[in-house]
Amino acid sequence: MQYKCTDCGEIFWDIKRITCLYRNGLLNPVYEWRFYISGGLKSIWRFTNMFPRFENTITLDEGNTPLLEPTRVFKNMNVYFKDEG
Repeated sequence: MQYKCTDCGEIFWDIKRITCLYRNGLLNPVYEWRFYISGGLKSIWRFTNMFPRFENTITLDEGNTPLLEPTRVFKNMNVYFKDEG
């Protein structure tokens, strides 16, 4: 993965630091945005090509939980609740 210094703009590859070797600026990851959605998946894991690469990935099928419109409180205020249950 590529990292770019916020101070000097220097590019680093696969470095195990969060600060620049030269100017001590923070290193931000540079992502390659080859965007596509994996077919068949309905959770956040359909965007796995956008995530950092890990050797082991554990999931509890997170994401894909509905937004619920309130029926009593905040009824006409354009407020929604995220059901993470």
